[in-house]
Amino acid sequence: MFGPSKKIFIIGGTGLVGEAILEMLSRETEHQISFSSSTKSLYSHNNVVNHEIASSDFKALRKTILAEKPEVIINASGISNPEICKTQKQLCWALNVSLVEHLVSISKILDSHLITFSCESIFNGKIGFCREDNRVEPCNYIGKTKLAAENTISVNLTKYTIIRLPLVYGVNGNGRKDFVQNILDQLKEGQTIELPSNVLTNPVFAEDVAWGVMKVIDKNAYGLFHFGGNDWVSLFEFGLKIAKIFNYPLSLIKDIAHKEPKYLGLQQSLSEAILMIKFSSVIQGLITYQNLIKERLSPFESYLQL
Repeated sequence: MFGPSKKIFIIGGTGLVGEAILEMLSRETEHQISFSSSTKSLYSHNNVVNHEIASSDFKALRKTILAEKPEVIINASGISNPEICKTQKQLCWALNVSLVEHLVSISKILDSHLITFSCESIFNGKIGFCREDNRVEPCNYIGKTKLAAENTISVNLTKYTIIRLPLVYGVNGNGRKDFVQNILDQLKEGQTIELPSNVLTNPVFAEDVAWGVMKVIDKNAYGLFHFGGNDWVSLFEFGLKIAKIFNYPLSLIKDIAHKEPKYLGLQQSLSEAILMIKFSSVIQGLITYQNLIKERLSPFESYLQL
């Protein structure tokens, strides 16, 4: 059992990370949880309230959060796809930066603890497996937006936690496909999949992220943290591990060289020490992922009221 009950508001409660946090907190704690989502969620639990509000509807979101008066605000919304960010820069800025600016303002009014997420693209991709104190130099537009959001938070708040994430994978109950599911869909059809051996990261399982967030709340752990899996692998190696765990031919995963090698990933040792957690290896995460699929369970399906 974790610490005393708190009022918590999650923005983006049906996304991959937001859903994992929602399920973890409602299962493991006595917190009173509200969350926003652009569509109605099937999730039902006696200490959870769903507000159908798009993350881009800043006025409605502000009104709702101020009325709820949460002690902790978790921003699990935003755009994490680099290609979408590159082609839809205005939308990316609105959800990755402007939304954070509004949440900073709300957090100051309520004196709430703001928890939000950044990404590995905040680094230049030349070193890899970076620590929290490594020099930031965004390698793409999404990295630039996340750096702008980080600066807005750190300059204006003291009660904040910024969690940088690498590639996140996990089972989503709302049908949103992650990296692993996209690979599995192609393998099921017998398609050849080309993945770069010179793009490296340390994929993190969504449930591990949720566990870490729960510990952040319990410990009032403020500041900057890196979350990440215990394996630093290329996307090609990750693809091979997916094929192996799910018993597909390894020959369907083809090695290609990306035109721009990127050495990403985040060193998680500080987070593990301070929060007293252990992140999964790729194999451990994929086995859990496989078990969830085999049992036809989303991370929170046992709580669904059909």
